[in-house]
Amino acid sequence: MDFCGCVARLRHKSSPDQKDEPGRRGCHVARNADKNIILKGPWPFAHNVFMETKEHLVIMLLLLVTYLPIAASNNLAANREARQVVLWVSAMIALLALLMEGDGAMVAMGVKVALLPK
Repeated sequence: MDFCGCVARLRHKSSPDQKDEPGRRGCHVARNADKNIILKGPWPFAHNVFMETKEHLVIMLLLLVTYLPIAASNNLAANREARQVVLWVSAMIALLALLMEGDGAMVAMGVKVALLPK
């Protein structure tokens, strides 16, 4: 299923000639429009650098979030090394989340700068 349920909406149409609701053409159209706007604007690096970085950071974030319960399954009260691992993994998760937020802000700023009147 797509991020915002576009695929689910397309699968549940009752007939092939049924029209989509007005204003809901699908989220893939909006994403591609933003990408095209950014790439044609004065800040194409906003997509080339920051979006690609964000896509790679999410993989690392998912790996760390998956590892955190495994590391926390040790006896944290008695095991100092396990406590340190849990603290470091938690700090890395927070740092990656902040970096992803900053990357998203730069992508959004790339759209805004591209839409400014010339």
